[in-house]
Amino acid sequence: SSAASDVYKRQRCTSNRTLNLLLMIKQINCVQHFLYSLIFILFVQEGLGQKVKFGASDSTNIEFVTFDTNTCRVRIFSSPEKLDSLYSGTKEVICYIPLFLVSDVENVLKLSKEEEEASVKILAKIKYEKGVKVKAEGFYESGERYCEIFFNEHGVNGIVRRWFENGQPLDFYVCEDDKVISPMISWYSNGVLQSFYEEVGRMRIKKMWNKNGFLMDESQAFNVDNPDSFIYKSYYSTGELKSEEIANSGIQPFKFYWKNGNLSQKGNILNLPLLRLGKWEEWYEDGTLKQEIFYHDSIPNYAVGIWKYYSEKGELIKEEVYEKNELIDTKEYLPLKMKKD
Repeated sequence: SSAASDVYKRQRCTSNRTLNLLLMIKQINCVQHFLYSLIFILFVQEGLGQKVKFGASDSTNIEFVTFDTNTCRVRIFSSPEKLDSLYSGTKEVICYIPLFLVSDVENVLKLSKEEEEASVKILAKIKYEKGVKVKAEGFYESGERYCEIFFNEHGVNGIVRRWFENGQPLDFYVCEDDKVISPMISWYSNGVLQSFYEEVGRMRIKKMWNKNGFLMDESQAFNVDNPDSFIYKSYYSTGELKSEEIANSGIQPFKFYWKNGNLSQKGNILNLPLLRLGKWEEWYEDGTLKQEIFYHDSIPNYAVGIWKYYSEKGELIKEEVYEKNELIDTKEYLPLKMKKD
């Protein structure tokens, strides 16, 4: 019908925006500890998805950086004031970086405004040979090393390492001619592994752990022709499987689990869990059926059919009837009472 078509068009438009946002959030979380590892300069964020501008205390070393939220890549542009092509030596710059970049942050999107604006003072020592930047080192005010990065005429070239102020490794990866050629690995300040990210061609693998060493989530691309599609699993803070899905790959099954391992929800999705299709079931923690609901087989979240709700004892307590995404009838049932002898 035309009404169903209009609903589908609106939901499809909304779903595309939602899909892009959630994919962006997942990508940000998986590489948040590597986005700014090349930066030694003052942090000023003009808005998520906008151009991010950085500056330093020495204007001859100001660089401009674009953060692409679609790919989570940082692109560094040299200052218009280029150094003399014969210059060799080391320039020192006092600069500032966000405090959360050198703290145990599990989700950068959950930071308060104060946490986002807090900064750490870093002394950057940038070495040049005949006008080419070949090495950059950063140091905390305490004198402890913050980072070490190597360059050639094409950009970052060699090992990239950062440390917490307590001396524990913060992250590590390797570049060749400004391209990452190794897995990206990060740790918490207590030495526990925090993340692993690897991109080989168009295929990506990502894993994240919490501070106690339990796996929080993992994803893996499985279709080289559609690298944005991936298998995704999330876990409770103590390691139990929480959900599993195949994201951004059309109509696929979705499962959500209770901490005890019993199924909590099950149904089909269109790219994301927010976009539900067909029959969905939900259970109480002990495995008793809680509800059985229906959506259109091809229009996400378009309610149809008879929805049934059950008590914790398994008794039918309510029915709702939907036609063309509208509730047209409701029936409620009293729980059965056993007669006493």
